[in-house]
Amino acid sequence: MAGKLLIPVDGYIEAQEAWHKMKKKHAAKKAEKKGAPHPQWDSVFKANLTNVPGYAYAVAHHGRLVAEGGVGFARTSLNAPPTPWTTSTRLNLASVSKCVTTVALLKLLAHRGVSINQPFYPFLQNQCPTAGPGVATVTFKNLLEMKSGMVVDGTLWTPNIWTFLSTYLAQGLVGTPGVTEAYSNTDFTILQALIAELVDPVQQGGDGITPYVTYVTDHVLKPMVIDPLIFNPIPDPPAIATDSYALSDNGPGVLWSQIPCVGCGGWIATAGELIKFMSGVRDHRVLDEHLTQRMFHEQLGCYEYDGIYGKYYDHNGWLHNGGSPDRGLNTGIIHLADGYDALLLVNAQFVDTIGLMIEAFEA
Repeated sequence: MAGKLLIPVDGYIEAQEAWHKMKKKHAAKKAEKKGAPHPQWDSVFKANLTNVPGYAYAVAHHGRLVAEGGVGFARTSLNAPPTPWTTSTRLNLASVSKCVTTVALLKLLAHRGVSINQPFYPFLQNQCPTAGPGVATVTFKNLLEMKSGMVVDGTLWTPNIWTFLSTYLAQGLVGTPGVTEAYSNTDFTILQALIAELVDPVQQGGDGITPYVTYVTDHVLKPMVIDPLIFNPIPDPPAIATDSYALSDNGPGVLWSQIPCVGCGGWIATAGELIKFMSGVRDHRVLDEHLTQRMFHEQLGCYEYDGIYGKYYDHNGWLHNGGSPDRGLNTGIIHLADGYDALLLVNAQFVDTIGLMIEAFEA
């Protein structure tokens, strides 16, 4: 099924909203703070992920890899050749891509002396000349915190970034910027386009994709010693790519074609390379300490959770094809207390990656 747009526009968004509601329930049941954490990564994952084809995880403590594993299959026998999961298995990161975009944007704006409190539209006006009512008041920060007040949109695939955004921005506001919170992929497609425009003004952002990818690669991934041949938006060939499956289903998996809206859901990586990104954030390899703390505390491209050991910051990802049964994948990264960072990649639908990592950390 690679190459076909099968994801319902709203499915991606509904998945995220369901998780945020679930987090509130988790927080309400929070236990009293205890001593130093003694995480049980492997045992918690194995006990709770018995109905998925496979998964990979990685954990760093103060930037040093302390736990990792691959379990099950990235491709089952129905998608020959059967291939085991390892920390070198590539998977689409889905909405975890937004964290990558956030770091890139904060780096770029700081370098250019542009405040995140400035309206974004003047920087896109050349490519998108018509702004609907109120759009000109939306700031970079509003986009980063999912409070743009614009139409909720889950688009991941579009033949032309600029045509898509020109039509989208002409619609105007449906809420109040900075107040109305609504998860929308297109907030981060706009940020992708802004990066492209800012770094390639001569070509007015080019195709809205390549300049963005190049900037992220050169100014985020490489400084974090991440291999761009592995961490990039280009899917593996269908014969070897990781397939996505349904829970407890013996049917074949599905593949995902390349996603033009890279900034909101199109990066692909392995657990081994993604943990380098998380360690790079913690070690301030791209953003200084002030910007890093601002990103977390103001929940720019991430979400806050009150855990037993303090504040955690996370983002999950979810792709699904809307079929019957519904096949998909789940991803998640979390910046934990006491110097821990963790990630979990699963090639099946309906897995609470963030909740499982919190459970393992607080075990």
